[in-house]
Amino acid sequence: MPDVELVRERAQADSLCKATPGAWATIPPPDAGGEACPHEGERFVCRSGMVYACPSASSVPVAVCTNGCADDGETVADTSVDIASATQLMCVHDRRVTGP
Repeated sequence: MPDVELVRERAQADSLCKATPGAWATIPPPDAGGEACPHEGERFVCRSGMVYACPSASSVPVAVCTNGCADDGETVADTSVDIASATQLMCVHDRRVTGP
């Protein structure tokens, strides 16, 4: 993901590092519901431990963060970020799991 910038406090920066795939998120339940996307042009939002994709004014749940959002309410607008990348960036990683 070249040229993607997220500004976070140091304590929230773990998810910006490479980790074992899938250790930080699960698939949302079918009845997870949606939320309003915060701003036009935002592609993803993480709120209350859930990553939502924003294809329009409403959102679609795409992942449940196992350990919560790295920064609740954070959004990503960059069109180069896909669902897997957004989930990796926006969810807190399990600090007990180490990656390559």
